[in-house]
Parts: sequence; structure tokens; C-alpha cells
Amino acid sequence: MLPNPDRVQVDQSGSPATTATSHALALPEIVHEIFLWIMSDHASTWKFLKDGVTEEPNDDTDWSDWEESHRSYGRHGVLVQCAQVNRLWFREAVPFIWPDLADYEYYRSLPEFFVDVPDLARRQFYASFVEQADLRPVEVGESPQAVDQALSGVTFPKIQSLRLRLPGCYEPYHLPRVCCPKMVTLEIDPRFEYMPDTYCVLREEWDEMLRQIPMIFPNLETVRIIDRARVHPGALEQFAARLPLLKVFEHSKVIESAEPY
Repeated sequence: MLPNPDRVQVDQSGSPATTATSHALALPEIVHEIFLWIMSDHASTWKFLKDGVTEEPNDDTDWSDWEESHRSYGRHGVLVQCAQVNRLWFREAVPFIWPDLADYEYYRSLPEFFVDVPDLARRQFYASFVEQADLRPVEVGESPQAVDQALSGVTFPKIQSLRLRLPGCYEPYHLPRVCCPKMVTLEIDPRFEYMPDTYCVLREEWDEMLRQIPMIFPNLETVRIIDRARVHPGALEQFAARLPLLKVFEHSKVIESAEPY
């Protein structure tokens, strides 16, 4: 009978001997290939674990019983668990976890990934991998100072484009102070609802966003507003004038109007 390569052996010291499998999983090249395959699963068909029982979520799933960590369980959730195995797996997993933060579910805003990271050095370590992300304004009631404090001293050297999602909240907005020195493209996605047509982002909210964007991202070359919106007359021209490097400004779905909604 051939020996089982995965059978745990015990050496003369009484410690478990290294099996072929454990040896392979300690090689960076093998671990890297495993993570490549995990990231190839774009369907994210990973089962959720609830109360020790594995379930497949469906359209009838009652999400109120699920913890947040389980709800976001997909390719990145798998990699986050892999990163906790040992130092090697952590080192190999991080470059897969952090580059595309826009690929996470529920449109998490860029600062949300950093507010719970305990120290500046670690925040900067993760930020150095980020290439794509979504950004959402902070409502004044959500403590914008705390968000800005979490990002203070953090630079995102690889980010060249962001998507700014404007949900509409009928109160003042604060755009997180994100330092992206190479950022040249901003895609603005304002919330608009059909049946009936509803412009969820008020003109006053637009005024505030159009005022803050050039302050935070002064080197923008391309700005696109990708959904329907209403702004005050002259607002777009004033906005463009404050971006000296602007080459492309797509706003064909935006209406300049002072009329009531």
C-alpha cells in the first residue's frame, strides 16, 4: 500500500512531521496561485456560515439575522480569513484584498475600510495597495471629523480615479479629505429614482459638493456625472472654472434650473 502523503506523522521529538500538503501550503508560489483562483470566482458563490450551519443565501434570505461580517462574505471574505492563517498567508493575501475596494458589496465608502485600523503606519500600509474605490459624502450627523482623523496623514499613491456616490440626504454634506496625488478622473453618481422621477440630491447639496471637490481633488482632468441631476444655473460653469487641468466634463444628464422640483 502506498503511504498517504497527507497522513500526520510524528517525528522522534514527538512533534507532528511536515506533510507534503503542509509543505506545499508554506510555499509563497503555491499560496499565490490559490489566491489567484479565489479571485477568479467572480460569481462569489461562497456559502454563508450561520450558527455553525452552512447555508446558501437566496432571494428569501432574512438578512436581519445575519451579522455584518457574514453578509459581506464573498471572494474578499475568503481572503480575509486566509490572511489570518499565518504571516505568509497574510503577506500574500493583502495585495489581493486591498487594490479594488469598489469590488466589495454594498458600496462601502473608502474611509469605512480605514476607520477601524488602529494605527497610522498600518493604515498607510494598506492604502499603498488601493487602486480603485468608491467614495460617499459623510452626513454631518455621522461625525465627519472622526472620518477625516482616520485619513489624516494617509496617502493613496495608486488611486487615479474614484466614483463619488451621492445618495441624497437633505442635509449638509462633508466630502472626506482623501489624499490622492495622482487622481485625475472623478465619476459622480447622483441618486435618481424613476416612477415618479425623483432628484434625490437637492441643488443645495450639489452646491456644497461642487464647492468641495476642487478643494480636495485640484488636479482632475476628467469629470463625469453619470445620472440625472438638477443644479442651480451657472453651477457647472463655476465648478469647471475651478479645475484648471480639466479636459473632459461630461454632464449631459444634468439640468440647470431654478424652478421648484
